[in-house]
Amino acid sequence: MYSVPNASGVYQILCVPTGKVYVGSTSNLARRWKEHVSLLRKSRHTNSYLQHAWNKYGEDQFHFSILELVEVSELIEAEQKWIDSTGCTRDDTGFNVHGLARSSLGVRRRPESRKKLSITRAQTWEGFIDPEGYLRTITNLWSFCKEMSLSYRAMCRLAKGQARTKSYKGWTHRDHPKRALKVFEGFIDPDGNLVEPVVGLKKFCHKYGLNLSHMHQVYLGQRRSHKGWSHNNSNTTRDK
Repeated sequence: MYSVPNASGVYQILCVPTGKVYVGSTSNLARRWKEHVSLLRKSRHTNSYLQHAWNKYGEDQFHFSILELVEVSELIEAEQKWIDSTGCTRDDTGFNVHGLARSSLGVRRRPESRKKLSITRAQTWEGFIDPEGYLRTITNLWSFCKEMSLSYRAMCRLAKGQARTKSYKGWTHRDHPKRALKVFEGFIDPDGNLVEPVVGLKKFCHKYGLNLSHMHQVYLGQRRSHKGWSHNNSNTTRDK
């Protein structure tokens, strides 16, 4: 096994066949590398993308290297520098999920780092589609995921189009390249209320006992209404 010192620093795990890297920091490089290997061998690593590559290519195709030896107090800033320079959060070049350096045990973030993380977590995320097919805007995704028992990492991947599947626990995102469902906006219910954007018109019609073909015509302006449902762009006089 690669000889690793008992020192603090920033490290890199390279998958030779793909060239993808995982970047991290720790107060003890030797111990952290052993932890990675142990978890990967047991298929229990928290980073599913790194684990998948390990299972696919084998242990011999992964190289551990030290990017920089730094004092414990400087680990977070050093790790952030290497995350930015290696592009390890991009789907084509790395395995890291977070774009911000994560605190190691016993390492405190500087005020500016904590502020940056707080802003990122509290930002507004648009385009999520819940399991019922409704478009959702989420403020503070971190807190939302904690409340709903969802993985923050998985939801971030979904929003960035980096997830390997188009959905996670029924949640999808309108901008995900693998999501084929179209968003239909502008429908008005029989009570005259503008409904939230509809994702998956077939499922929506089934839920409310509507004819899919007729509702699609309403959406296109080829039919004025169907069973009381209309569209704000309707420009015909036909009705049924």
